[in-house]
Amino acid sequence: MKGEKLIGRRAKFTYPDYGYPDSHPDHTAHSGQMVTITAVLGEDEVDPTLLGTVFSIQAADGWKGTANRDELTVKRQ
Repeated sequence: MKGEKLIGRRAKFTYPDYGYPDSHPDHTAHSGQMVTITAVLGEDEVDPTLLGTVFSIQAADGWKGTANRDELTVKRQ
């Protein structure tokens, strides 16, 4: 599956500012933080033709969310 090589890697999560109202305040609160990529979401979970590759992510404080590939800047190993 596309993106599997990123599982377990750390990345900077940058959530776009969509303005008010903020429908995903947890995503906004964690924007700019380093997260761990924990999984690639499958076609049964997201529509890749609309969203591209989508990942499950986890922040250091335990928060879990999702991110599009373009919202993640993966650290070099």
